[in-house]
Amino acid sequence: MRALYQMDLSGCTPEWALQSALEQSFDLKMEGHARDYAEELVNGVAFNLAEVDRAIESVAKDWAMSRMSPTDRNIMRIAVYEMLVSRQVPVASAIDEAVEIAKIYGSAESPRFVNGILGALAERARGGQSEP
Repeated sequence: MRALYQMDLSGCTPEWALQSALEQSFDLKMEGHARDYAEELVNGVAFNLAEVDRAIESVAKDWAMSRMSPTDRNIMRIAVYEMLVSRQVPVASAIDEAVEIAKIYGSAESPRFVNGILGALAERARGGQSEP
């Protein structure tokens, strides 16, 4: 999330953002599989950003991506990438993890907002509805 946030605000490359985030994350032990997965998420979201953002905007009634907090926006981007693109994580797990991250890094309203957007996307996917 930290790397995506940095890319979002500065326009830096995924490689630089990931390296910077890892260097600044003294509280995290990012080695082996965890580091590989973080790299996959950052690169996957960056490569599929237009698709991921369209999915979020399709259910975010009256909320343009630019109006969302950068923290919420990037938390949801990770979850949407996991839910709709990589599909390596169960949908419920992706949503639960996003809500937990929103509780830590977001505002008081973030968990509810993130859950609402991701829940709507999950419901659409279960119903087999395509994006508008």
